[in-house]
Amino acid sequence: MLDEETLREAIFTFEGQLHSVTNNMKAQTGVLIKILIHPNDVPEGLLTHTTATRFRVAMAEIGDDEQPVVPSHIEAGKGLIANASKLCRDDRFQTFMATWATNNKLGPVIEDTLEDQTRAYVRAALNVESLSELKENKSVQRTFRALRDEFEMTTNGESQ
Repeated sequence: MLDEETLREAIFTFEGQLHSVTNNMKAQTGVLIKILIHPNDVPEGLLTHTTATRFRVAMAEIGDDEQPVVPSHIEAGKGLIANASKLCRDDRFQTFMATWATNNKLGPVIEDTLEDQTRAYVRAALNVESLSELKENKSVQRTFRALRDEFEMTTNGESQ
């Protein structure tokens, strides 16, 4: 493992603009992404490497304010984590999840509070170790939305 100073010296930093994306499925070698770099921004030494040189690349979209843009699915995921936490404190959702656990033959979960028990049931329903997986995992986000929609349909039917 490289020390931090050596790692910083080894990293090329530049601003680039996505130019094109080509799906190279015929050769099954992957996806070709072209990035347009202003000549003044091309890092010294980058062009001295051969075409087969491998690089680890990290990119972030830059907004008009020159700051990285947080992808919308991550923002949505953060909102879902907050929503899940709020629901776990709701008495009706606690009852709904206890019924869900029984219907899905989930064994007893021993937690200190109903909120913690409900949180455990939600993690089981989503098949995750932590609700923080809602932040980036689109599949888990879809599953949570479906669970929440089922709860809302159930409680809306009860209130009528």
